Amino acid sequence: MAATLETVETVYPYSELSDRAKEKAREWWYRGFCEWNSFEDSAECVIGNAKRLGALMGIEVEEVRYRGFWSQGDGASFVGSYAYAKGAVKALTVETGGTERDLIRIAERLQAVQKTGFYGFTAIVRSGTGSNFCSHEHTVSIDVSHVTERNVGEGAEEIIDDCLRDFMRWIYRRLESEYEYQTGEEQIAESMEVNEYLFDEDGRIV
Repeated sequence: MAATLETVETVYPYSELSDRAKEKAREWWYRGFCEWNSFEDSAECVIGNAKRLGALMGIEVEEVRYRGFWSQGDGASFVGSYAYAKGAVKALTVETGGTERDLIRIAERLQAVQKTGFYGFTAIVRSGTGSNFCSHEHTVSIDVSHVTERNVGEGAEEIIDDCLRDFMRWIYRRLESEYEYQTGEEQIAESMEVNEYLFDEDGRIV
């Protein structure tokens, strides 16, 4: 009886692949990343942090909607409400170690405009013209009012509106940064090493 010959294929971890094979392996990983929606867990962490920091400014975020990160209409928005939060600037500075200057500036603007209206401005952020194709800051409506229902503080409504939309832009930048990190070459390599994926010499998963 003739002996059966078996071909043993040599396999390699990502770190031992050629540059060309690594590129093909990364393409495989990236297709899977998009298909499996692996970004969702990371996005939830970013959104959770945004809700926590927003609350320090008096911004209560009920839901965040985003789309990205490569085409027109991409962005982030939220529905929720806003009211004056005493000590917001100090709270943000302490919480972030002063590193989130964009957020601190938003808090400073909100505090300054609230002072003109004796700290009585509030706002409601509602879902507006957004669709499955757009989620940016201009897809919501923002209604600013004052507890006395009087016209207090010239231009205050516009400033608060801009601050809330600026916070939405900040959320999107954080989501985009996290996405770029997760899909960066270094992070992909680490993920494949940790998961002990093996490839043939051409970079195909085995």
